[in-house]
Amino acid sequence: MKKLIVLGGGTAGWMAVSLLRARLPKSIDISIIDSSTLPSIGVGEGSTPILKTLFDNLGVSESEWMPKCNATYKLGIQFEHWSIHPGYQSYFNPFYSPFDPDHAKALVYHSRLRRGGYQVDCLPDKYCFSAYLAKKQLSPLPPINFPFEPLYGYHFDASLLAKFLMERAKREGVTHVDVQIERVLTCEQRGIESLIDSQGNPHQADFYVDCSGFQSMLLQQALNVPFQSYEDVLFNDAAVTLSLPAMAPMPCQTVSTALSCGWAWQIPLQSRTGVGYVYSSRHLNADQAAAELAAHVGLNDQQLQEVKPKSVAMKVGRVEKHWHKNVLAIGLSQGFIEPLEATGLALTQQAVNRFIDYLKQGRLGEQDKDDYNRQTNASFDSVKDFIHTHYLTNSRNDSDYWQQARASISKASPKLQAVLEAWNNNQDIEPILNQQDMTRFYSANSWHYLLCGVGFFSQFNELQPPPAQAAAVDISRFERFFNRCAMNYPPHQQTLQTLEQQ
Repeated sequence: MKKLIVLGGGTAGWMAVSLLRARLPKSIDISIIDSSTLPSIGVGEGSTPILKTLFDNLGVSESEWMPKCNATYKLGIQFEHWSIHPGYQSYFNPFYSPFDPDHAKALVYHSRLRRGGYQVDCLPDKYCFSAYLAKKQLSPLPPINFPFEPLYGYHFDASLLAKFLMERAKREGVTHVDVQIERVLTCEQRGIESLIDSQGNPHQADFYVDCSGFQSMLLQQALNVPFQSYEDVLFNDAAVTLSLPAMAPMPCQTVSTALSCGWAWQIPLQSRTGVGYVYSSRHLNADQAAAELAAHVGLNDQQLQEVKPKSVAMKVGRVEKHWHKNVLAIGLSQGFIEPLEATGLALTQQAVNRFIDYLKQGRLGEQDKDDYNRQTNASFDSVKDFIHTHYLTNSRNDSDYWQQARASISKASPKLQAVLEAWNNNQDIEPILNQQDMTRFYSANSWHYLLCGVGFFSQFNELQPPPAQAAAVDISRFERFFNRCAMNYPPHQQTLQTLEQQ
């Protein structure tokens, strides 16, 4: 491989080209074709902790990129009103902290007691340190001499992040060609032969990375690779978004609030607060969604028009083959799972790094491609199952949407059904998750945070105190320990100001 072309920019395209340039030999000519006339989708402005490894691998400090992207820290997601069970209407889903193992084991133990009909507190907030930091709006970065640093992600302006990665990639030797591709020439054996721009000029390479968004110009359109929809279990296919003023003091969590036919996000940036409503167009139209979002954030009709809400259509699912012939699809062109857990960039980053590993190992044969596609499909399907679980375990009855979402358990994957059956039978779900290969993105702890967080228990009446031989853990000592630890962390806003000064 002597020349590689990435088609399409946006966060996915510039992330892909940045990793390719950083990890592949300089002898490979890497170009990116990205037309400045085409708008980017920009759905979602949050990440998982894996994004930190991207910047670590690129040698980029947080003080270098975060202020330029109006970024803030993210310790997890606060879920509101997904459940109506007393005591479980709200819960915090954290990123796992290195010193949470014993606390997580206590939650697992208590979940077994609770599923057995015993009265114990299983709200995840009380078992994870990140929830305490988020509640107090503290930074995840402790003083240099304090040994505990929880895992964290980020909130950021997606367009500014793409711009930052673009400028850096160009400095690192990536060629940027600002043209619009109008035609794709193919050949039966290789796949893509050439890309023809609007001026009729050809652009040729040995290999192509398709980052052209939902249209998937190379993989799906030119090479006719089929798309597998997730719409039978994930109903949401649209979003309406708007911006509000920045919050003060600055939160360090995403908030996901269940509404009538989907959920609304609240993402705190340094420059603004991003809000949006992800919903099902089969249950709600765009005007209704905008009105419901406005009511949720306290805007009247005139204020709603002033902030100019934007509507976005979403194509939820994945391609059957991500790597076919001489094309690799990355980002929206390979698939999309609604941004409930902010997994889009994590899937992108994982897929690019996996491809680079194969390339450096010389694994370019058809069997290697099949193996790559199996691995990548498994990652997408694993995330899909976890997201689906949020809807299967809801207890709302205020709309057909939520009742139909709960009823979609009949269409859940066999793997997910096996996990939920084990949970309902009060079995340890970790062996089941491992057997079903369902911990690629979410550990057993994350599954417990979700299932316990919404109060997914069959019994809510006539609970008994735990017997002496199975006494509950005293979680009040967790609270004391977490509160003492939290005293060592500065306010989130203070850390952001320090980054700006640096």
